[in-house]
Amino acid sequence: MCSALLKYCSSFLFVFLLTTTAHAVDYSGPYSTELTGANLLEKTSSKVFFVVFYAPWCGTKCIHMQNTWRELGPRFQHVKGAALGHMDCTLNHETCKKLEIQAYPTLALVYSGAVQKHYLGPRDPEAMEAFVLHMAGQYTAATGGEAAHAW
Repeated sequence: MCSALLKYCSSFLFVFLLTTTAHAVDYSGPYSTELTGANLLEKTSSKVFFVVFYAPWCGTKCIHMQNTWRELGPRFQHVKGAALGHMDCTLNHETCKKLEIQAYPTLALVYSGAVQKHYLGPRDPEAMEAFVLHMAGQYTAATGGEAAHAW
């Protein structure tokens, strides 16, 4: 009886691990900065960051956004006033809670360690790029290129 129960439990655990890790989301790459609770203020104090807040287990929406994010990344390689970033809210739970992130993926402009504006538009690279460049332009015009709150 114990042997059968052990076999059942181990097969269940195997299937659980397989399904949860097979869909893990990872936004890291050459064009997106990993943001954490420890580095958020420092990284976002001199430029506007367009950030995707996510959980690795998120599922289809996060997987789709991961592909969009990787397509969006190269477009910001030479943009001086804006950058892309990503934050894993399972590893930075307290920070995401403080920023009032309640769903995944959440897209937002972050400056000076705080969410300045949520992105609610279409989830395609062209629309997201236009939004970020527009907002970064407002930031630069309002601050003369200096680090200051622009919205």
